Amino acid sequence: MLDTIYPYSIPDYINGLISNKGMRSGIGVSLVTDNFELWLKDFYEFFIFPVFIPLWGVLFLIIYTNIAINNIWVLITLPFVWYFGPHVPMGSYYLQGLTPLLLILQYENINKVNFFTKYKKIFFYFLTIFVFFSFTLIFSRNILTIIQHGNEIKYTRNFLEKNLKKIDLLPSFGSLLIQDWKLKNKKNENFLYDLYSVNGSRNPCPDKILEKKDHAIYILNYKIFNSNSGYGIYICKK
Repeated sequence: MLDTIYPYSIPDYINGLISNKGMRSGIGVSLVTDNFELWLKDFYEFFIFPVFIPLWGVLFLIIYTNIAINNIWVLITLPFVWYFGPHVPMGSYYLQGLTPLLLILQYENINKVNFFTKYKKIFFYFLTIFVFFSFTLIFSRNILTIIQHGNEIKYTRNFLEKNLKKIDLLPSFGSLLIQDWKLKNKKNENFLYDLYSVNGSRNPCPDKILEKKDHAIYILNYKIFNSNSGYGIYICKK
């Protein structure tokens, strides 16, 4: 199936995964590659007491453990849960996306636990409401991005296509938009720009910004997100 839908060769796909491993280590603190204290700090911030979803990681662990006790085959997913979660704590949103599925599986498991049977619906509704409000943060950011910033991918693709030879650093998703993009000769001194993805990051070049565009998200003129989740770019002069 991969060979059918993926526009490149399977060896290229494998090489991409290997390269992506290094990129993932760069976006956050990895327990494997970095200082344990820094990893613990990030784990606490993104799993134990995230600002908008307090104790989310604890809830995930409790539900996952209970499901695994009732069906040991669930444990084959543990390497994926680790890699897309605690391995790099900033990737916690991957596991947040699995939480509704875990709630459904947990709902089925309650049938096997006599103590919870009587309060099954109440328990399920409580957790569902908890997750709903937790996910409001993610969904609202995506929806408000569409409403306030539109389809930025067209602008970004056009800028890349017109200025590719002048760009030293592409945004993280740049190679997905320019299929024939190749590693450039770093000895080229004619580069004019560095490009950074707006998604989830502050302006990385406040003194060298080429286009002073506000990528933040507002509600009633009050800023609630410093950046949007679209395909916008910061264009920095070299």
